[in-house]
Amino acid sequence: MTTDVRRKVSAWLAVASVLVAGFLAATDAAAAVAAPAPCGGVPQITDVSGDGHHSSSDVLAAWLSEPAVGALQATIQVKSGSWLPEHDDAVINGSGFAFLFTAGAETHYVRATAPPANGGVLLYDYGTWTLAGGFQRAGDTTGSIVPGPSGTVTIDVPAATGTAIGTRLTNLFVLTYDGIGVDGPTWVDRAPGGTVPTEDSTFGADFLVGACSSPPPAGAASVQLSAGTVPVGGGAVAVSGRVLPPRAGVAVSLARVARRSLVSRFTTVADGTFSGFIPVREATVLRAVVEGVQSQSLSLRVRSRISVRAHRVRGTWAFTGDVAPALPGRLLLLRVGGFTPVKRGRIVTGHRYTMRVRDLARGRYQMVWLPTGGRADRAVSRTIRVR
Repeated sequence: MTTDVRRKVSAWLAVASVLVAGFLAATDAAAAVAAPAPCGGVPQITDVSGDGHHSSSDVLAAWLSEPAVGALQATIQVKSGSWLPEHDDAVINGSGFAFLFTAGAETHYVRATAPPANGGVLLYDYGTWTLAGGFQRAGDTTGSIVPGPSGTVTIDVPAATGTAIGTRLTNLFVLTYDGIGVDGPTWVDRAPGGTVPTEDSTFGADFLVGACSSPPPAGAASVQLSAGTVPVGGGAVAVSGRVLPPRAGVAVSLARVARRSLVSRFTTVADGTFSGFIPVREATVLRAVVEGVQSQSLSLRVRSRISVRAHRVRGTWAFTGDVAPALPGRLLLLRVGGFTPVKRGRIVTGHRYTMRVRDLARGRYQMVWLPTGGRADRAVSRTIRVR
C-alpha cells in the first residue's frame, strides 16, 4: 500500500472512529416517526426510480420542512428503506444519505449514516462539502427514520449550517453511497440527476428559510415546475408550475438548455400557477426562475424514431427512410441479432436518408439511428427481410 493510499485510508478511518463513537453513545432516538410534509406541499427534489444501483439508497425525492419557527428539517426518501448497508467488503463499511445545499459561499450538508448491523439506528452529522475535499464533518445532529418501501430519513438541520431565517438555500441535491474505499465513497445516487457528484449539474428548487413557519415574504419564496412527456420524435410539451406565495401577474422565465439555450416566458394567474407549451426536439434541461428564485431542474429525454423502406435494383439494395427529430447522427444497418454493422452511414442535416448495399446476404435486417452526442435516444426500425 502506497503512502498516499495509507494517508487516504487513515483519514477515512479517523472519520469512521468519530462516527462509531457517536453511535455507541446514541440512544434510539431514531424510532420511526412519520416524515413531515414538504414545505409548499411539493418536494424540492424529485428523482427517477432505478438510477441508483441499490434500492436501499436509490433516491426518489427529498424536501425541506419547517415544523416551527427556527426549526428546519431535511427529508430523503428512498426506494426501499432498509437503512442497512448492502456491502461488507469496503475499506469502511456503511451507507450514507446526505442532503446538500448552498448557503452564502459554502455548500453545507446534513447526513445520515448506517453502520453495518446497526439494527436501524442511524448516526447523524452535519458540515461542509466540496468536490475536491468531500465531507468535512462539523458536529452531530439528530433525526428519525421510516422503514419499508419508499422509506424516509428526516434530519434536523442545525443553525450552524447557515440557515438563519430569511436565508435563501440554493443548489439543493442529495448524494448517497454504500461503502468507502481508498478514493472515497462508492456513490449510488445523485438526486436530481445521475449517480456521481460530477455527473450532473441539475439541482432542486431554491428554498427560503422561514417561508413556511413565519409570515410569507413580500416576494417569491419558491417556484414549482412540472413537465409532460416529450412526444416520440420531439414536439410540443406541456409545462406548468406554481409560485409561492401565490400572486397573479408574476413574470416567469423558463430556461430551456440544450444545444443552445432559449427562454420561454409565462405569467401567473390568481392562484400563482402558470402553464403553456414549449417545443422540445432534443435532450433538454428546464428550470423556471421568478424574481431570482429557481425551480428544480427537470431533464427531458427525447425518444427518436426511424422508418425504413427497401428495394432491390440490379443486385444493389437501397434503404430509404426518415428519422425524427431531425438531428445529425449515425445510421447502422444491422442483421437482426447481430452486433457488427453491415453498413454505416450518416445524416448531417435534415431527416431523410438513403443507404445502398451491394451483394447483401439473405436474412433479416434493421436500421439503427444514433443521434450525435446523446441529443436524443437511439431508435430501431422495423425488420426488413432480404430474400
